Amino acid sequence: MPREIFAHQPNRNFIRSLILTQSTARLVHCDHTGTYLTPPINIHDRPHTFIRLILGLSSANESILGFDVSIQWTIHPVSGNKGVGTIEALDEENVMTSYTLGANEPPFIQAILGRGTTCWCATHPVNGERVVIKDSWRPDSRRSEGEFLDAARGIDGVVQVISYQDRCAETKDYRPSFTGETSFENRVKSRAVLKRYGECIDHFTSRFQAIAAFRDVIVGKRGIFHKDISIQNILFGAPGAAPGSRGILIDLGMANWLSSPIEELRVNAFMGTRRFQSIAVLLSANTSCYPPYDHLDDLESLFYVLCDLVLLFEKPGGKILDSVNLNEVWDNPLPAAGAIAKSLSIFHSVFIKASDFWGGLCERLVVGFKDILRPAVEKKFMIRKPPPRRLVVGGEEKYERLVEVGREWSCVEMLVWESDQAFRRYTSCD
Repeated sequence: MPREIFAHQPNRNFIRSLILTQSTARLVHCDHTGTYLTPPINIHDRPHTFIRLILGLSSANESILGFDVSIQWTIHPVSGNKGVGTIEALDEENVMTSYTLGANEPPFIQAILGRGTTCWCATHPVNGERVVIKDSWRPDSRRSEGEFLDAARGIDGVVQVISYQDRCAETKDYRPSFTGETSFENRVKSRAVLKRYGECIDHFTSRFQAIAAFRDVIVGKRGIFHKDISIQNILFGAPGAAPGSRGILIDLGMANWLSSPIEELRVNAFMGTRRFQSIAVLLSANTSCYPPYDHLDDLESLFYVLCDLVLLFEKPGGKILDSVNLNEVWDNPLPAAGAIAKSLSIFHSVFIKASDFWGGLCERLVVGFKDILRPAVEKKFMIRKPPPRRLVVGGEEKYERLVEVGREWSCVEMLVWESDQAFRRYTSCD
């Protein structure tokens, strides 16, 4: 039920309801941290408390009911349908502005619980600029996305921010100061106003459009670990965009600096988009050895985006029917199963075939990208592989060897240069 309410009312910060029996009542509170349930109260012994709960849940004050009152709509007086809406956010001059929400542009909800990422399509009321306003809830212990958005200002191939508001709300403010929950982690709401770009890269209309956009994202991704690269997080640039801005990497909510502490960089197979996670990240779920995330994991995720485009699409808007099985095994809820499927279907496959639409040039591009990644992928895989019984390798030694692989292939500029040269050869395939 809470999931459905958040999905249909994305302007909610929290949800509250009552569990009633013949003699007791319990208040149920749900937010992006989780659920809090009050102890049962006897409604006969404490009638005043019961009445206060009823009045609170039926209040006309939207903020008490859990709604974000900075988002409002006009309501048709007869039909009761929502019309044009507004959302309050800072503009580029750092002035609070009521951006206009179109009645025919529903928000894009990327995650309902947890991060609760919701993107609103809006228009500046004065200059008419069309923007995307992104609301999300991060764990209090995680770095603010604003850090990375600010660092990306002026960099081609990366989403550009107009303004950023942090700590718009916090889940700890909706609960008692002591809930008895030892696992509770406060989540912080942020609101970013971002430049608006085109559709996801899988909505390509030509080979050149897709490969050129992909190339610009690879060259632009420097200085950070994105950690959630997926086909949904790569957009086309604005119409007529110059080389460097034809593809845009978005959603820096899980990013880290290359120089971040090891604790922040440890791999986690349960964070990110399963289909595009690297083999090393997936295999970490079955071991107590969690090495730091490195640039090879991001490059491998980009490689799977390229595979998704070139190997699974036979034309714009049309996926190959046989690709359904490949999607299912890459999306396997068991991380190790997904890792093995990727290893067998891609890195240990001698037969990589693209459709006639992509042609031999793009097919060789996939193979060339695979050849860049394969030595490091195989080396990491062999380090994690259980050793023969006569040879015992401790977890600490495995950890150090996995870290060393990242250092060995630490020349990010060289990897980007090699990838760029390959893409320059193949972006002529219009």
